[in-house]
This record gives sequence, structure tokens and C-alpha cells, in this order.
Amino acid sequence: MNIVSAKQQVKDTVEAYLKRDDAGLLSIASVHQRPIFLVGAPGIGKTAIMEQVARELGIGIVSYSMTHHTRQSALGLPHIEHREFEGKEFDTSEYTMSEIIAAIYDYMERTGLREGILFLDEINCVSETLYPSMLQFLQFKTFGKHKVPEGWVIVCAGNPPEYNRSVHEFDIVTLDRLREIDVEPDYGAWKTYASEAGLHPAVTTFLEAKKDCFYKVESRPGGGKSFVTARGWEDLAKVISLYEQMGKPVNRDLFVQFLRDDDIADQFTVYYSLFEKYRSDYQVGSILSGTATPSIKDRAKAAPFDERIALLGLMIDTLSADCSKALDQEGIVVTLRDLLRETKPEFLAGASVDEALAPRVSERERKLARKIESGTASRKFVREERLVIDLLKGFAAQCMLEKATEGDVAFHAIERAYKAEVSKISPLVDAAGERMNNAFDFIDETLSSREMLVFLAELTTRKPTTRFISHYGNEKYYEHNQELQVDAARMGLTERVSKLAEIDASLAEEREVGEPGAVGMRVGSKPKGEPGAKASSSTSAGGVADSGAANGGAADSGAAISAPAAAASASAQGSQNVPAEIPAGALAKHYGGKQFEYGFASVCKMLLPREELKGKKVLDICCRRGRGVYKLSSLVGNSGEVMGVDWSPSYVEEAKDGMSRAWHESGLSRNNMEFRVAFPEDLIGAGIGSSVYDAIYVNNVITLFYDQEQAIREFGRVLKPGGLLILETIFADRPRTDSVVDEARSIGNSVQAARTEQENFAWLEAAGFEAPSVEESFEVEADRGYKAGHVVPKVAGDENVKFTAVSLCVRKKR
Repeated sequence: MNIVSAKQQVKDTVEAYLKRDDAGLLSIASVHQRPIFLVGAPGIGKTAIMEQVARELGIGIVSYSMTHHTRQSALGLPHIEHREFEGKEFDTSEYTMSEIIAAIYDYMERTGLREGILFLDEINCVSETLYPSMLQFLQFKTFGKHKVPEGWVIVCAGNPPEYNRSVHEFDIVTLDRLREIDVEPDYGAWKTYASEAGLHPAVTTFLEAKKDCFYKVESRPGGGKSFVTARGWEDLAKVISLYEQMGKPVNRDLFVQFLRDDDIADQFTVYYSLFEKYRSDYQVGSILSGTATPSIKDRAKAAPFDERIALLGLMIDTLSADCSKALDQEGIVVTLRDLLRETKPEFLAGASVDEALAPRVSERERKLARKIESGTASRKFVREERLVIDLLKGFAAQCMLEKATEGDVAFHAIERAYKAEVSKISPLVDAAGERMNNAFDFIDETLSSREMLVFLAELTTRKPTTRFISHYGNEKYYEHNQELQVDAARMGLTERVSKLAEIDASLAEEREVGEPGAVGMRVGSKPKGEPGAKASSSTSAGGVADSGAANGGAADSGAAISAPAAAASASAQGSQNVPAEIPAGALAKHYGGKQFEYGFASVCKMLLPREELKGKKVLDICCRRGRGVYKLSSLVGNSGEVMGVDWSPSYVEEAKDGMSRAWHESGLSRNNMEFRVAFPEDLIGAGIGSSVYDAIYVNNVITLFYDQEQAIREFGRVLKPGGLLILETIFADRPRTDSVVDEARSIGNSVQAARTEQENFAWLEAAGFEAPSVEESFEVEADRGYKAGHVVPKVAGDENVKFTAVSLCVRKKR
């Protein structure tokens, strides 16, 4: 499997091994927890995914390379202990605690994290003296007499024998104590990561053209190995970016330090020289500022396809940096706003800066230090936290300068300094938006629709550009994608900044919960039939794509990039990953003014796999006033996230109003909730990308949807592979009359709007789900109301139909 699938396997295993029963005992006792053994070529990311899993689950990680350990360091040093047994005295040998076990206790003391991963790399390269002890360790989780603390999961890694002469092949007895996962290099998986990480475009565009150069290990004539790895490409990309910033030479002498294959190093040297020439000749800064000369435009018009793609890479890289600056500034402002909201009542009550602000700054510094110490803090997180802390200290210093050290005068001084930070957002956004517009104009004037499609696809796979469009919009982007329209609910820049300027105001969305796919947009292509007609399931949404789908296409000889994901996704991934066409205005017409306030709500039992949801990202469809989201928020905890979506703006506003109270009452340390307005058939319109959620919960209002089948396709698109759909719905015991179902939907009777079990299961299968598991079912009357004794209007015409309320759990196929 590739590294992405391996990471999911590790994450699922760690969560399962840490799950406890109602008595607080591990569901699988430590002695029965088989350690995972990742086996794969060097440099494909085995170590990196362990750090990512620990960070995402909010647990610790202690890493050791076993190659340098001797029997003494792993088992401990012997010492003599005097013992007595039944009057008989004797001396015996004991061992000090293993360095590895001691490191875990030291880590727990330093970080406060009681659960984590013990990652042992190169475990199949242990010394001859230590090898016999490994079987005991793998089975009983002990070195000598010292046991790995409960709550720590063992994950091992190693290279196959062909990559390392020191490898000992484990025997069957040892392998039978492990869960072996074989990991293969996969360019498609790495490409997605590289795009999100914003690695240097010279590397990414070169590899798009020369995929066979991505990973290579060969024996050299006369001995030794020539090799190139994913880790080498990533490290080289980072160094190139830094050297360029510092004005240091970037040439073959540098490349061969990372690319240990002469032929590949030579190819990349030639390509980088061309890339540099493109950058110099095209003057990307002038293109993005709208001042490109006629000679630059003429050259672009006459350029071959690979040169055009290199140019697009330069433009996208620069735009990503511009968008990141604006987004980073807003992120800092939102963090400051949340903290200042907490201090406002204290200041207005007369508190001083030392009483209201200083303790929070100190606590933030302490938490950051522990996070860094744990090894689970990302560089982006550390950078933002340090900037926030420095600004807060600056606010306190400003109060001292103005001699406004307490009460409302102190708060107003801080508020002025805060608004100065808010005012920095608009110029950054305006500049980035203008440069993006100029990029579109340049491509329109000089390049073809093929390059425009590539450009659109790249915009929707890069995190910074995707989030930027989601937050602030870009009219040129929407103009160039006929199937996407500006989301009417998207907040404009002026309104957004004005809301941020008010400490007590909220944005329509706070922090990103879903990872980007194509965001801030709504499907609204040409209508097929009248509004309300069945939506087609065979359309392609241009520019909305899985970034890993763009591996085929590109017919030009020597083409540097394939046809973009936007075009390839529908055929490569299946229609379940592409939103179906919805007739223009049909969704708004169907849901407009319909609250379904007192429909059949009493069966929404929320039968949830509580332990499985801990630390997960969960989406609540049709969340209504947010009570279900509040419950899910408590279940996923501080390390999880929940988004609630509903078609009713008034319900969403009510849900937001109760959000702060809910997370405080749940005892959480932060808000882990977000609410957005969205139609269930069009989650992409709320900026929800593909394969980003671990679980989705849907209550029985699904029978009232405009198009259940399309909604289920959207659920499949949004869920990660292996993700869980928790669905409460109604089944009819026989095929329904369309006129009765339509009338039932119009009056909000979700029982009579039901379809058969066979229809529902067929929709799930077509959307890429496994066979459903029925967790609970019971018969229900057609007029059953939202509480005991309450009835709702029903439609005449199907008195003989029997209805069953069901709770389903069904997983998306991996």
C-alpha cells in the first residue's frame, strides 16, 4: 500500500489499542496488542507519518533508532541485589531500567501526555546480542523486568534486506507477534502532499514530467548504490527555496547531495537551468502585477507545453505565498480576538493588565513550550503562536506607554492595537486578489484553455489558494469555471474585516474544519429539465477534483504535466466523487422557507460509536439548532472537530449562539465546532472538500431531501476512505407512489416520504459504501410526531404501507 493508506492503518490501530471499556480498562490488553511493523524502502515517509498520527490524535511520541542500541542500553545495566526468602539469604542480579522505557517516563513527566506511540525504527537491524530479547519485547512489551507504560502503543519500522545489509530477517515466531504493513513508493500520494506543502515548483513540475525519477534504487557497477527517494526530493525542494531567498548558488553541486543518482541529477540540473531561465525571462512579478511586456506575452504564446506548465508553476507558487500572507494574518487576528473576548469582562470590571492579560500570556507560553517538547507541534502552529504571544506582549507594553494599565482604559488601548492588526488584512487580501486576477487575464490572453484548466485545478488543490477563494472569493475564478458560481452566503472582504474589528462579532465560519477541495462555491450548471426534476449523476465539476487523480492524459510529447484533476477525476474516481448537476435554483426552491420544525424527530436517538469518535473530524448533516453538534463536540473532545450544516440560516445562527456555552459546559479547553449554511446535496458549496471527514451523522430528515441519492453521493465524496456514515432514516416495505412521496415531502412528513430498503442500499453501494449494518430498527406509524402523543398530517393513498425506523452504520470503501 502507499504511505497515505499506511498512515490510516496506523492511526486506526492506535485508536483501537487506546480504546477503553466502561471500567477504564483497555479493550485489547497490552499483551495482546500486536505491534505494527512498517516495512518499506528508505525515504518514503515512515517516520514522518508517525509524527503526523501523534499530532492528529493529540498523543505523545517517543522515537528510537534501534541500530545503535546494545543489549545493555536496551535492557539496562546489571547490579547485585541482596534478597531473603524463607530465612535464606542470597545475592541476585537485577537490571536498571531500560534507556528506552525510562525515556517514556521522562517524556510523560516533561509533557504531561500519558498516552502515545513508542516508535522503534530499524527494528530489524538490532545487534546480535539484543536480537534474542526482541521476541520477549514484542510479545510482553517489556525490556527485562520493566514494562512499557500502559497507554503506549508500539509501532516498528524497517527496510527490506535489499536496502540494508544489516537487516535480520525475522523468523515466523517473531513475525507472528507483529502486524506487518508493506509500504511502496507512490508518486500520486506524494504529489498531493507536495502540493499542500507548497514545495518548490521546480521539483514538482519536473517530477510531473519525469515520474520515473521520483524513486529509484539501483546497484552501481563495481559496488554501491545509486538512489533517489521521496525524502530526498522534499529536502532538496526546501533547500532550493531557502538558498534562493538567501541568494546562494543553486546548481548540480547542491543537487547531487540529495539526488544520489548521476543520471537523475543531470536531468534535474538541465531542467532547473531552464526553470531559472523561464523565471528570469518571464518576470512573473510583472505578469502578476499586470505589467507584462508584449515580448513576454509573445513568448508565452509561442512556448511549448512543458514551458507553459513551468510558467504556471511559477505563478501558482507566487500566488500561494501571497494568499498565505493574508490567511496567516487573519488567523492571528482570530486568535487574538478570541483571547481578548475572554479578557473584556475582567477589564470592564476594573482588572489590570497584569491581572487579566499577563497570566494568559504566561499560560500560552507554557502550553507552547510543552507542545514543542512533546514533538507534536507543527512548524506553522509554533510560528503562529509565537507571533500571537509577541503581539500580546506588545499590547501590554502599549498600555504601559499610554499609562492605561487597568480598567476600561486599558481595554480600549488594547482594542486600538488589535484593530491595527485587523487593518493589515485588507491590503494583503486586495494585493493577492489583484495578482490572481492578473494571472487569469494573462492566461486568457496568451495561453489556451488547456493551460487554464491546469491553472484552475492547481488553484483548487493548493491549500492557501483554495482557502483564500473560500474566504474572500475571486470573481475571475468563478468567471472561468462555468459550473461554479459565487456562493451567495460567502462573506465579502469589507464585511469580513469589519466583523473582525469588533471583538464580540463572529464570522460566518471561524477556522477551517474541512480540508480544502474546491471551496466557497456552489454547483449550479445548466438546468436539465424543470426545477425539481431528478438530478443527473454523470456530470463533471470542472476544477473540483481529487488532486491524486491527475496522473494520466497530456498527449504532448515531453509534456510536463498531465491533464488536470478537474477533468480526470470523474473517470478516475467514479461519479460518487463528483457532485451531480442540480438544475439551477432547484435546491433553493425546494428548501426555501421549509423548517420542518415538528416532523418525525423522536427517532433521532443518535446511536453513536462513542469511543470510535474520539479525536475524529465529524460532520453533522441538517444539524438544525445544533444540539447534535454539541453532543458530538463533547464526544470527539479537544483533539477532534465537528461541523454542523443546515439549509436554514436562522437555525445555523441559533446553533452558533449556543456554541460557546456548549463547549464550556462540556469541559473542553477550546471551541471545536463550526456551523455553515449548506444544502445536503451540495456540501461543496459550503467549502467542504473531498475525503476530509472521519464520520458523518445524518438524522431521519434525509427522506425530505431534494435528492437523497445525490446527497449520499456527497457523503461518499466528503468521507475519508474507511470513514463511517451514521444514518438514521425510514424504510418503506414496498415501492412508493411518486405523487404520495412528493406530497409527503411538501408537508414535512418524513415517514411517508420514505423509500424502500433496497433503494437506499443501492444508493449507498453506488456511492462507494460497503454493506450497511442495521444497529436498531422498529416500526413506526405514518403520522408519528416528534414526541409521544403528537401526530402530524399525513397523505392519503398508502394506508397499507408499513414503515420502519432504522439506524444504520456503513463505511466508505477503502
